[in-house]
Amino acid sequence: MVGGSLITKKKRKFQGILSALFLVSVFAPHFITPLNVYASDVTAQEAVEVFPGVQSGSFVEGSTFEVPILLNTRGLDINTVTLTINFDPNKLSIVAPSDGKSIVGLWFEPPSYDNVRGTENLGGIITNGINTNAGLITTITFKARTSGEAIVSIGANSRVLLNDGLGTDATVKTIRGVYTLLPSPPGAVSVYSETHPLQDKWYNNDSPILTWEKNPDVTRFAISIDNKPHTVPDDTETITDTQKAYEHLTDGIWYFHIKAEKKGVWGSTAHFKLQIDTIAPADFKPNVNYLSAGTNRQAHVSFLTTDSLSGIDYYEVGTQDLSEGHQGSPVFIQAVSPYQIQLGERKRQRVIVRVFDQAGNARDAEVMVREPLSIITLLKTNISALLAVLLFGLLTVALFHYIYGHRIVARLRAAYRVLKNPEP
Repeated sequence: MVGGSLITKKKRKFQGILSALFLVSVFAPHFITPLNVYASDVTAQEAVEVFPGVQSGSFVEGSTFEVPILLNTRGLDINTVTLTINFDPNKLSIVAPSDGKSIVGLWFEPPSYDNVRGTENLGGIITNGINTNAGLITTITFKARTSGEAIVSIGANSRVLLNDGLGTDATVKTIRGVYTLLPSPPGAVSVYSETHPLQDKWYNNDSPILTWEKNPDVTRFAISIDNKPHTVPDDTETITDTQKAYEHLTDGIWYFHIKAEKKGVWGSTAHFKLQIDTIAPADFKPNVNYLSAGTNRQAHVSFLTTDSLSGIDYYEVGTQDLSEGHQGSPVFIQAVSPYQIQLGERKRQRVIVRVFDQAGNARDAEVMVREPLSIITLLKTNISALLAVLLFGLLTVALFHYIYGHRIVARLRAAYRVLKNPEP
């Protein structure tokens, strides 16, 4: 409580000092200079002028700009200013009523504003008075709300008091400021496409459809399409719709360009890239190499091709067993070259290689894979049977050699003759 009372006493003391300064600034000159001198000066001098420091200019809708309010005393000494600044609240709004710089040393009505009524009011004392041709009273920061013509004027109830000790009203002449508020240009149009949604992806659809948004106050759009990324469309092709369809564009990279017009002002240009590739990869022929290691036999199918626009994406391989009349549809799996096929039960297979480019175009190529017929392969695959035949042959030869070597056949024939023709 003690501290609070001390602060209150100091505040009252400060207010007393301010009041004393006000009385001195207003009435002190009365006791120094004769009244008839001021009376003759007032009639002889021109009216005091209050005017905007910036009286014209063009500003874009949505931007802010500063208007200094200046005072020309026309050779008179003045010490008090009370002003009302008027503006169109539909066109302008005050962001800041002052930037802190002023010839006013003591405000009895600090700058305040009403953006609904379109007014700013202020009043203050210039300690010891001033005689100036461009004294800064305040600097108002305005924001341009809508396009059109905006006027900033000094109200008729504004007052400027002479520094004559009597608070005599000076004749006030006001000058208004007239400002042109330009419509803000529309921003870049937001474009999208359901047929070609990703700008970095290739598509095999040569008839794209583009759609865009239409912001309020936009009246029309200028559009164009070409193979250049930064073209700004002129006004030769304009539409009010929000969709454009193109048919049968040639393969390659295309750019759709669009800009919007709002209140006669064109905005910046938006660009949308279209990548079109309708041609399948180049024709190719797979190659087959047969490999074997012991009883393990494989066929390696190699393949490679190119694509001139979007490039190769991936390969798929499907096999179809043609042995014993099998005609089932092949099942494709993603694969890389060379593709390995295990040989064995399937004696004859049809291998289909399918290649896709980045746009989804596909091309097929096929090759036949057969069990290789060679002496070495025959020996390796039938070695057991060959050994059995060889062993049987050797046994047969040995048996005949034994029989003929020991004249067994001759003896059997002799015995047969004896039995057939016995002697008496």
